[in-house]
Amino acid sequence: MARPIEVLDMLPEEHAELERRVRAATTSQRDCLRARIVLLRHEGLSQREVSQRLGCSVACVNRWSQRFDAEGIAGLQDQSGRGRRPSIPTDTVEKVITEAGQKPTGRSRWSTRSMAGEAGVSQSTVSRIWRRSGLNSLWF
Repeated sequence: MARPIEVLDMLPEEHAELERRVRAATTSQRDCLRARIVLLRHEGLSQREVSQRLGCSVACVNRWSQRFDAEGIAGLQDQSGRGRRPSIPTDTVEKVITEAGQKPTGRSRWSTRSMAGEAGVSQSTVSRIWRRSGLNSLWF
């Protein structure tokens, strides 16, 4: 005897939001897949049927079904902490940005090399920090 198929329960507002995500042209593929998984599970399809229909793994279907069941639509968002960790400590980045606005002693302005020596990082690191914060177009 097979295990009974667990049907996901949802409110009409949640169903409408998931349908909107599936139809919207601006929805990312990742969010669209998650919405489709939940909608198909709500229709009563098994995890294996959903995975075959959408071309993803059973583990993927299981993950998003469980997250939706526990947290609702909010559970379909990525959790914090994903992605690569910053390699430069935030206090070093803050130091480079704040000192860039102050005039260095004995000089008219900071160069990437002089700031790198002051902050204890490489010249290219200072250049990247300045570019990302919009400081590269300013004259100090």
